[in-house]
Amino acid sequence: MKAVRSIALLCLLSGCGAGVPVELVLDEILFDLSVDDAVGDLADQLRGSGLLPAATETLPERWPVELPDACFEVLLATDPDAGGRLDLTPDAEADPDAADDFGPINSGLVERIELNRLVIRVEENTLNVALPPIEVQVADAYDADPKDRRAWRTVGRVGGDALGACGVAPASDGTAFGPGEVKDIELAYVRGGESFLNNQLADEICVEKNPNDISGCKELSIRARSRLVFDTKRQPDRPRGRAKIRVILVATFFIDPL
Repeated sequence: MKAVRSIALLCLLSGCGAGVPVELVLDEILFDLSVDDAVGDLADQLRGSGLLPAATETLPERWPVELPDACFEVLLATDPDAGGRLDLTPDAEADPDAADDFGPINSGLVERIELNRLVIRVEENTLNVALPPIEVQVADAYDADPKDRRAWRTVGRVGGDALGACGVAPASDGTAFGPGEVKDIELAYVRGGESFLNNQLADEICVEKNPNDISGCKELSIRARSRLVFDTKRQPDRPRGRAKIRVILVATFFIDPL
């Protein structure tokens, strides 16, 4: 299953003269941020440490009063294999429709690319807690290993400047979205993040080195991460739910005439 199933290529000016901007919309990047899965992993760790009985399958609905209060940092990360692999140079035989759609940006006509906007759309939300800031990370390889921290670079965040942490009082603006909330959030780029993402979309060095075969160029991976702080003193109820997040990229390709 390819990461991008459909694009919109819209000529913004009449005709196709020099420097005609062509808008590219990538709106099929769909992620699942699951607190349920992450909390399940936490329960496994607590059983292993002996804090929870061996027969306990998951965290209790409410933190037991007989146990001391504790604070846990639960990392939430989307799986890039579930919608986060982007290939702007698809194989014409394997996916002729996608190859045809992306043809205008792979035919040697692109002068430059500008990233117009990146929106995080929360489409579904069953979380019973507010989610701390989310960071969007990009890797410059289609098959980037999610476990290889050096392969991923944070390009921007929504909801604040830093992920949550135990012992740190949450900032008033340190929330990506509230319980059950659905909305669109514009990404705030970190320093150099927009340029890095633009470079990955254009991949000019790869194209220049492989002018006769660019099938390995313009490939990247994208994921979202957050860190939920489960402080049993402040929030004794077990965090639960999941959020479905769509990443919408809009870029303009400036096309030179043949």
